[in-house]
Amino acid sequence: MVLNNVVDAAAVDSNVLNLWMSEHQEHAAELHVMCSWGPWPIQPIVVNARLPGMYSYALIFAVLLPSALSVLLSYF
Repeated sequence: MVLNNVVDAAAVDSNVLNLWMSEHQEHAAELHVMCSWGPWPIQPIVVNARLPGMYSYALIFAVLLPSALSVLLSYF
C-alpha cells in the first residue's frame, strides 16, 4: 500500500518486512524505515521514499511523543 501510494506510512512487522525485502530487492530504494524500537517484531514505521521530510519527522515526533499529536495535525 505504501508503494502504491494508497497510504503514506505504515507500521510493519519487522520479520515480514525483512522477508518481503529479501524477495523484492528492486523496491529497496522506494521504502525507508523511519524508526524502530528494540528487537520486537512489530516496530518499524515505513514510509514512501517520496514523502516530504517534514511529514516524516512530524510522524516520528508524534509516535515518540503521543502528546505531540496536535503538533503533527498542524501540518495538515
